[in-house]
Amino acid sequence: MKKNILLGFVLATSIATALTGCGTEEESQTSSVNEQAESTETESAESATKMPDGPPSGGGGMGSATVDTESIVTDVAATLDEEVSVSAEGASVDEQATKLAQAFLATLSDEQVETIQYDLTAENAAVWSNFPVNMVQRNGILLGSLSEESLKAAKALFYTALGEEGYEQLVMNLEAEEELGESDSGYDADLYYVSLLGEVSDSSTWILQVGGHHYANNFTFNAEQTGATPFFVGTEPQSFETADGETVEPMAVHKSAIYTMLDSLSEDQLAEAEITDKFDDVLVGPGNDGNFPAESEGTLVSSLSEEQQELVKEAIEAWVSDVNEEDREALLEAYYAEDAWAETYIAWSGSTSSEDQGSYIRIDGPRVWIEFAVQGGIVFDDVHFHTIWRDKLADYGGEFSSQ
Repeated sequence: MKKNILLGFVLATSIATALTGCGTEEESQTSSVNEQAESTETESAESATKMPDGPPSGGGGMGSATVDTESIVTDVAATLDEEVSVSAEGASVDEQATKLAQAFLATLSDEQVETIQYDLTAENAAVWSNFPVNMVQRNGILLGSLSEESLKAAKALFYTALGEEGYEQLVMNLEAEEELGESDSGYDADLYYVSLLGEVSDSSTWILQVGGHHYANNFTFNAEQTGATPFFVGTEPQSFETADGETVEPMAVHKSAIYTMLDSLSEDQLAEAEITDKFDDVLVGPGNDGNFPAESEGTLVSSLSEEQQELVKEAIEAWVSDVNEEDREALLEAYYAEDAWAETYIAWSGSTSSEDQGSYIRIDGPRVWIEFAVQGGIVFDDVHFHTIWRDKLADYGGEFSSQ
């Protein structure tokens, strides 16, 4: 594990040479982070410490973020095989998560508590990215900066929010960072962040943010709407072997489901579903909250055969399954409601092959929004994937306007 990490120069150089394939969307989001205003200071009743005024400073352009690698005390990768079990029969996910978040905070030092908590504002919530952490600042503290006790408590919280499949997705992304780190020292499982926005209590809305390179999860609790989005997940490389010889494919389920859906379309259906615009990344990624197209494009799912419609559902569930069972059921019920399903579209652009840079697929409903974009390689030669799942009504639990 690399603890003395030289962040910036090699990574910034390699990514700068590939901006046409990977940086356009991220550049727009870093610009958005620069423009974020500071929020009003409040006191947390739970921690009795002052939350940061607003988004962390230094969140501007490439290479501008500060990463405190000197604070790393725990090898996160060495803990990924540890079993995580949470038992809270009868309690709702919101109740479980609130209790676990409070237990997590109790393991932290006063300084860490102050660093990890933020006011619940749209400006603070929008501080997330898929860029490497040394290029765009994140809220909170590094997972590697947590003690073993604190990391164990954090993982129990993650598991409760994400469920078994979602937690496994997070682990695979962390393993992918270790694989990238073998070729470039700017990547590491230690370099993911965790933060809490809002007062963590049963009577208050609060957000759990977990993220780093190619992963950003924004999970909202005690909100009016079930909030499991925005959720960005991507991967490079597509597959790799761990030290134990296990083959890991972080995006295999997502890729298979959405391209199986696309492959089921006839030539006429493909022609109707094609978008003439080309996309080198997801459209509504970081820094683009609420910037959905004014009009839906593609072909209506309701015009497809029953078998094809089931494949669309399987594609949607590839993303929604990365959420605990309770919230998953609520979200799918909303997405599959008769009136919503009648206004849901699928579309594609560029190529119908997952091996082609510029291949792009979209699912667009009154609420559900999923994008899959094939990027050129950054660290490796092969293409890699960017995806985003959003909910037009319930991003950040519906706390802030998203349309």
